[in-house]
Amino acid sequence: MGFYIRKALKIGPVRFNLSKGGVGVSVGAPGLRLGMNAAGTPYVHAGRHGLYYRRSLKLPRPPHSSVPPAAANKITRLAEAQAFEAPQIAPSSSDYNSPGSFSAPPEPSPWWLLIFPVYLALTIIHQARMKRASRYFPELTQALDFSRPETVSASALGPLMRRYELPPKFREWVHEMVYERALAAVFADNVLTGPEREALQRFEKEFQLSPERAREIRAGWFKAQYLAAVADRELTADEEALLQAIRQGLAIPDDEIAGEAQTIARLKKVREIRTEKLEPVPPPVPLRDDELCYFHGPARLLSKKIVNSFQRQGVRYNETGLVTTKQGTMIITSRRLLIVGDGASSIPLDKILDLEADLDLNLVSITKDGRKTPIYISTPESMVAAAILHRMINDDGSI
Repeated sequence: MGFYIRKALKIGPVRFNLSKGGVGVSVGAPGLRLGMNAAGTPYVHAGRHGLYYRRSLKLPRPPHSSVPPAAANKITRLAEAQAFEAPQIAPSSSDYNSPGSFSAPPEPSPWWLLIFPVYLALTIIHQARMKRASRYFPELTQALDFSRPETVSASALGPLMRRYELPPKFREWVHEMVYERALAAVFADNVLTGPEREALQRFEKEFQLSPERAREIRAGWFKAQYLAAVADRELTADEEALLQAIRQGLAIPDDEIAGEAQTIARLKKVREIRTEKLEPVPPPVPLRDDELCYFHGPARLLSKKIVNSFQRQGVRYNETGLVTTKQGTMIITSRRLLIVGDGASSIPLDKILDLEADLDLNLVSITKDGRKTPIYISTPESMVAAAILHRMINDDGSI
């Protein structure tokens, strides 16, 4: 067994392997590397903790005869030994030595040798910039005190900004992250004070955040807090107060959070339905004398039917879906659930065994006593309707 010495020089994600045969280059992360050895052959290397895999990447070869020289000679010799005319399967062995009969293996493609160093150089530059940005972000965040607007000054922080010289795009990215961190800091106590509002405005001006971009960041941060608050499909009074403080303190336009504001209003209504006494509302149609109306709104009565049928490889498949059977007004009274449209459908409340609400589809499914399949009702106010039905089924709606 021969001995050899190998020396490796690592610069960021790039590793240069120095050996007697020359210099090889590889790039990658622990567990996976792509490289080229000293002979110019690309390869891939993967594995960790004692188990490894390495494979050379084959370069393309030009097309040639499907019969290799050795096999062609063998066929010719066999035909001559049997005293038959040699079949014209392949030329004789002398033909393989003639120029142009078989091409030599191609040289490594030069495009790979040109692109790989460029990729390595760009990777090194990007990693260096990311490293400077990762150091610049915490130092800038620590230097700013948003309870004291006078500390929010780009000129006062000039030495820090010059020490971490970054391209404009990287600098803007860091400043946007600092701005988001500042929003979280000033709303830690659920209150935005006057000095904190002034500090945010100075940051936008001093660090050259455009009004459009600052508005997008504020709206995005509000939506992130909104999603965290409604993830459980409920909205407590404290969560509602925080979202309202953020919305007013940051002056977020209504049109940018119209969908979120609508959901907040519905979840607030659901909370009130669960905790407060239900108040009757005027019914859209005449009711019995002993009935009170607690909800009415547009709705569709749906049923599950076969919407498509097809056959594949001798097997027939049926696709089912929900189809509208009646469209009109959904009414919840103290005694029953009504769908009034082209005629009326009625479900007594004491016959409802269970109900489920799909808030994403605005769908309420009802399990009725004596019926095998559920009843599906689609309504824009599915959260409110399901909450009222739940109260009416479990008690009389009083507290």
